[in-house]
Amino acid sequence: MPPYLAQLIRGELSSRELPEELDLSLLPADIIQCLCEQTAQHRLEYGTCIVWLEENRSLLFKHKVKATPERPLEIDPACDPDNLDDHPHGVSYVGFFHTHTPGEEGEALIGFSEDDYRATLADGENLSIVHNGREFFVLVRVQETWERGVVSPSVYRKWVKVFDDCLDNNELSTEEAHFLANRDICLQTKLAFYQGVTLQRLRRVL
Repeated sequence: MPPYLAQLIRGELSSRELPEELDLSLLPADIIQCLCEQTAQHRLEYGTCIVWLEENRSLLFKHKVKATPERPLEIDPACDPDNLDDHPHGVSYVGFFHTHTPGEEGEALIGFSEDDYRATLADGENLSIVHNGREFFVLVRVQETWERGVVSPSVYRKWVKVFDDCLDNNELSTEEAHFLANRDICLQTKLAFYQGVTLQRLRRVL
């Protein structure tokens, strides 16, 4: 296990202490592959909660969930971060992994949505992971990150506008627009942002 991982998943590292490359290969690869395949087949988002087992010092998945055909892009964790009574002793909530379906033209969307950021902060996630069919993107909580809490309607509206303005910019590709929107919100909330084709080698971008 990488020496920094236990502190990282508890949100104890400062931004300057984060590694430039992140290794999350402790996460079960077979479950990730299954969720990605189901997303491609059904064009629905799938996800699962990430928990930390202190006894074995390992990352696990719990409670697989999926979106509905009526709301294919909306998905919520099944774990209650404040009530983990169903977990064995020494297990704690870390965050959420979920998939993203392709965009309207079949393109792989970069990063997270404004709804993802709102949920990450509301649930106090230390790790938020998304797979777009091509790459993994990871948000990491650090000491400087906004404290856990519900994002105000006014802030959320500003985030929606950030995405809308980037996507309406004809000089930007869809990929560039999504990245710039993610960059703006990460800089505001002080969340770190990693990207990579595999979980074994994620490169810090923000």
